[in-house]
Amino acid sequence: MVNLFASTSETPEQAMESIERIGFRSGEKFTEKLFFDQPPTSFQANRVGISSFLRHSFWPIAFKGNATILAGSYENMFTIEDTDFIWTRSFSLTGYSKSNLQLYLQYSCGMIRGAIKQLGYRAKVTGSCQSSPKHCQFVIEIS
Repeated sequence: MVNLFASTSETPEQAMESIERIGFRSGEKFTEKLFFDQPPTSFQANRVGISSFLRHSFWPIAFKGNATILAGSYENMFTIEDTDFIWTRSFSLTGYSKSNLQLYLQYSCGMIRGAIKQLGYRAKVTGSCQSSPKHCQFVIEIS
């Protein structure tokens, strides 16, 4: 899917917007189904509750991994770090381009944003890779 949008979009920015939008809808639907199957027992509607939901309920199922929540410098901001992110793990085994890697991260950012939207909040999510492609960080700013 990512390669299709990358090759058919007129500009890289247009591809990133389209992929993020699809990720957003996927995140909304995924969270809706997750809540239908396992309603949250005690959800706090604040930064701590959202970060806890993402780490314990959303991340292990959506991204098949463990995430660490890093405290943000502001009340409405925090960072999720995954040192073995499954969707970009293969990039470390092969040659990769930063632009393709960023497209995969955009879909993930959209999914996270869609999940937060289902919790009743708006968010800005940016993703980046640190020392290797499989070591990813997602900065989440809730508004």
